[in-house]
Amino acid sequence: LAGNVAHGLTTLRARAEHEAMRRSLQESEDRYSALLEHGSAMMLVIDPAGGRILDANPAAATFYGYPREELRAMTIGDLNVLPPAELSALMVHTAQEGRRQFRFQHRLADGTLRDVEVQTGPVEIGGRSVLYTIVRDVTTELSLQEQLLQAQKMEAVGRLAGGIAHDFNNLLTAIAGYNDLLLDSFAENDARRQDALQVRRATERAANLTRQLLAVGRRQVMQPRVLDLNDLVRRLEGLLGRLAGEHITLELALAADLWPVEADPGQLEQVLINLVVNARDAMPMGGTVVIETANVAQPLEPAAVVTGPVPVPGVRLTVADTGAGMSPDTLSRIFDPFFTTKPVGQGTGLGLPTAQGIVQQSRGELRVSSAPGAGTRIDV
Repeated sequence: LAGNVAHGLTTLRARAEHEAMRRSLQESEDRYSALLEHGSAMMLVIDPAGGRILDANPAAATFYGYPREELRAMTIGDLNVLPPAELSALMVHTAQEGRRQFRFQHRLADGTLRDVEVQTGPVEIGGRSVLYTIVRDVTTELSLQEQLLQAQKMEAVGRLAGGIAHDFNNLLTAIAGYNDLLLDSFAENDARRQDALQVRRATERAANLTRQLLAVGRRQVMQPRVLDLNDLVRRLEGLLGRLAGEHITLELALAADLWPVEADPGQLEQVLINLVVNARDAMPMGGTVVIETANVAQPLEPAAVVTGPVPVPGVRLTVADTGAGMSPDTLSRIFDPFFTTKPVGQGTGLGLPTAQGIVQQSRGELRVSSAPGAGTRIDV
């Protein structure tokens, strides 16, 4: 009898423990379901073995642009741009090692790529080990960080340029002065005269480089005045045509009744020249450069790269070419001082940074749109 009682108590205790575990599991699943359904964060439940998306909450469906049922029929590889083998290895490692955090790029339903921060780790749901994943869109955050780093970089270049420009120009003035004395002492047929002329040209290039550095760092003294941008373009048309070369067609599309702008005309000429030279270099086999002006009354559409504030209403100056275009990687670096895709000795990498510095110092913005094989369009 005592043995039967003990056995009965053991059985009752086991049943109670099992029921408690069952209730605990059910409560856990209920909490999971409530969190998944009503959480404002984007959440995915992923099978680590094959990457299949087992579940997604409404916030995730809205972000990715897919209905929930469609997401449940997809794998995480359909969203993540990582190579499948690398992504699979990360999931297996996470399932074994525990919660981890990653930065990825995810592709939305419309093809847009977004930078995301992913926190994921293994959990038991219904007796099954899955990866419970929280996704956060950090595209804007990373863009702001890049802008801050770029601003700090430009500030450093500006401080450097401003610090050395005065002393450097004094040295160049001395070099140029003594070189002119040498030139005056040589006869016209003296072979040494050509050497002295090369020194003069090098001195002029060095002085121009200093001016560019000052523009990059927004340390130039601007002399703004009210001007007609169409007049400025027409005045430079002959020079720009010669700079572009015979293999390139230069077209003007200047708006009638263009509003006046307040800017330094000499600096705007430098911007236009730099942009046309860049367009020419992108079309070694020939093509077309279009210079366009227009009044802008409404906010502009998004562009691949935008620097500075958005001056609306304002006046837009556009230089567009039919050249090779730029890859996203090149596009992300075009305003880095001294970055150039040209061969050694054929570019300083200061053309676009100089234009950017002048435009921003003129309280304007510079916008760039480009793609491989589709040419480049730059709006000031």
